[in-house]
Amino acid sequence: MNDKKILVVEDEHIIAMEICDRLEKMGYRVSGSVDTKEKAIRSVETDKPDMVLMDIMLSGEPDGLEAADYISKKHNIPVIFLTAYSDKNTLSLAKLTQPYGYILKPLDEREIRSALEIALYKSEIAHQLKEKEEWFSTTLNCIGEAVITIDTKGIVISANPVAETLSGHSGKQIIGQPISSAFRFARDEESGTLVDPLQRSMETGEITSNPETIFLIPRSGRKIPVETNAAPILNDRREIIGGVLAFRDISKKLQLEGQLRQTGKMESIGALAGGIAHDFNNILTTIRGVTDMALLDIGHDSPLHESLEEIRESTEQATDLTRQLLLFSRKQPLRFAALNLNAVIENTTRMLYRLIGDQIVIKTDLHKDIWPIQADESTMKQILLNLAINARDAMSSRGNLTIRTANTVIGESDCEQNLEAYPGEFACLSVADDGKGMDRETVRQIFEPFFTTKKRTDGTGLGLSVVYGIVQGHKGWIHVDSTPGKGTRFDIYFPAVHEKAPEKTWHKPSFDSLKGNGESILVVEDAGKIREHLERIFGKAGYSASLAATSKEAEAIFRSKKGDFDLLFTDVVLPDESGVKLAERLLKNNPKLRVLLCSGYPEYSSKWSDIQSKKFHFLQKPYDIFSLLQSIRNILTEPQH
Repeated sequence: MNDKKILVVEDEHIIAMEICDRLEKMGYRVSGSVDTKEKAIRSVETDKPDMVLMDIMLSGEPDGLEAADYISKKHNIPVIFLTAYSDKNTLSLAKLTQPYGYILKPLDEREIRSALEIALYKSEIAHQLKEKEEWFSTTLNCIGEAVITIDTKGIVISANPVAETLSGHSGKQIIGQPISSAFRFARDEESGTLVDPLQRSMETGEITSNPETIFLIPRSGRKIPVETNAAPILNDRREIIGGVLAFRDISKKLQLEGQLRQTGKMESIGALAGGIAHDFNNILTTIRGVTDMALLDIGHDSPLHESLEEIRESTEQATDLTRQLLLFSRKQPLRFAALNLNAVIENTTRMLYRLIGDQIVIKTDLHKDIWPIQADESTMKQILLNLAINARDAMSSRGNLTIRTANTVIGESDCEQNLEAYPGEFACLSVADDGKGMDRETVRQIFEPFFTTKKRTDGTGLGLSVVYGIVQGHKGWIHVDSTPGKGTRFDIYFPAVHEKAPEKTWHKPSFDSLKGNGESILVVEDAGKIREHLERIFGKAGYSASLAATSKEAEAIFRSKKGDFDLLFTDVVLPDESGVKLAERLLKNNPKLRVLLCSGYPEYSSKWSDIQSKKFHFLQKPYDIFSLLQSIRNILTEPQH
């Protein structure tokens, strides 16, 4: 028995009864019989039959055509027409509703069965096909790749939503158009030489992919890097009847790859910086110390004085470059303490004038009661120096550099414009210039490592990257406001702390004020040139120095003099062991021994927690003789714990 339900729509009551009777005798189920189009539509919506047998002419009007059109489109139920008219005009009208067949009156049982079975079969096939189309359409609409199909003439047959989005065209603008009008692909970003990613696949009949990145040129004109795969569409005779192209936006992928390459580059820089820092800083320490000694020996009126000052300044620049590399590669440990930004600015201003020249005016507007921050003082100076140099280059020869500080309370609503911002109390450092300014695209890139708008010979592209890294390390953030032709302002926010910053005043002391009184110093330094240099400094400064190259040599000297030393001055990194361990052992024999550690090697940062926990004093290489002697004087005169 056939379980398919059939609705009969016939306005002749006797004929309707006859049709229903015949259908039931043939094994079909009749869901009902109605005589108007309105009843037919209601019955379809309530009973949901599998098939409708409908007279074209209801009540003398072609209402069956309207009802059939509604039923087939709205409910996707197959309709077979019953008609006593087989004229050309009637059949032409009927075709518009796409019926599944016709049965001519008077009815013939074989005709009825044949028409019904064919219609039911066609309906099942159509249903399965539509279901597969839905699966296919949903799949295409959900996948993350753009997919388009074309015929052999290059006309677009279909395009999924991703394809529409990437191209910037709607489906109506794409379907039925040549592929080249909506989807243009260029070989590279610069020249714009057009390519056809489907061509080779359509010619060879093989699945192909582009080995290199090509660029989609969407409606906006901004080229999008894409990866493509193409395949021919074949019929059952293996003939090419079209092609399919799948492509995806790989902008983020390329960005991540670039970041990975950049990370690798930074790791290499870190390794390079670490490798050269020790030797390089030793060399700079020697150059700087010898220069300082020479400057002490000659007068200001000596023709050599200016040259020696230039040498000294060059060593400071080399020191600054090394420090930037170490800061950037995070090999430089930070020493946090409560800090007053105003004091840092005031102490750095003199150096800023020397860096940026007399043609640029430095203006300061410092909040009188600026909130303290927890910060590393040397890196705060590095921020000021880097931003000042950046401003100098933006202003060419003349201009104004304005440095401000302010107390700022950030609320939830203030964080919407900057993803790195968060609510709280902050001390804000602003550095502004009236130089050439930057456009949005440049501002977007300025903190990227090695990005620079200068000639490669004029800049490393590390300055602002270092600033960004320092600010991040201090749990702060940066807001940049820049307009081409109107200058740039950097607003840097540091979280405030409720801890009073100690007042620091520093002036360069005279050499005579730093001299010792015959105190005994054990010097442990593996670099021969620095040992010779230190021997001359300590001799000239009135100290008694004993020198060693290794921990083993130092211990032998220490034992030979029965530990009679006032100060141990040692490098952290020694050939046989760390200076920290040496200091710990010597202190067991002489608890009154003062300790001053130094290093120019970033790996000492792994010992930094030990240095701090033991409360050892530390001096960063390269140092000048005034910093060295001042540190020693302070240590020797401080109360013994």
